[in-house]
Amino acid sequence: ELWVDSNAYVYARDNARGDVVIVAMFKNTSGSESEGRTWTVPIPSDLGLEGAQLVDVLNADSPRSIAVNNNAAVFSLSDWEYAIFARQSGE
Repeated sequence: ELWVDSNAYVYARDNARGDVVIVAMFKNTSGSESEGRTWTVPIPSDLGLEGAQLVDVLNADSPRSIAVNNNAAVFSLSDWEYAIFARQSGE
């Protein structure tokens, strides 16, 4: 787990060969309308992602990405949205 609160959950999976994905989910349980959320999540250095650009593999029609810099990444998701970020093949 990289981040957990009442509305957001971010975790990483590593297959031990250096292939890491980050899964991010955001829900809006506040009962009010929301435009989504943007937040910064610490990324442990042992994941080997410093300086990496990760793309959302679930959203091929409108690709988005996150960058890991200074052991952190900024996530921006709409209400009830989730994303799976991975390195582009060849990186």
